Amino acid sequence: MQEIIVYIILAIAVTYAVYKVYSSLAERNSPCYGCQGCELKKQMLKKSKNKRAKPKCFTKKQ
Repeated sequence: MQEIIVYIILAIAVTYAVYKVYSSLAERNSPCYGCQGCELKKQMLKKSKNKRAKPKCFTKKQ
């Protein structure tokens, strides 16, 4: 029983690590990656027709 719990925890940890690596590689070219949000980004989200699509910022992260 303890081994099953350990395997479940390990599976969750590996899945999370793979997800984080994938998301960092997918967003590496976006200048807004890691940004907490700026006024330009908020305005772009408000005006966006597709609310699910991630906006592309025109300014680079400082």
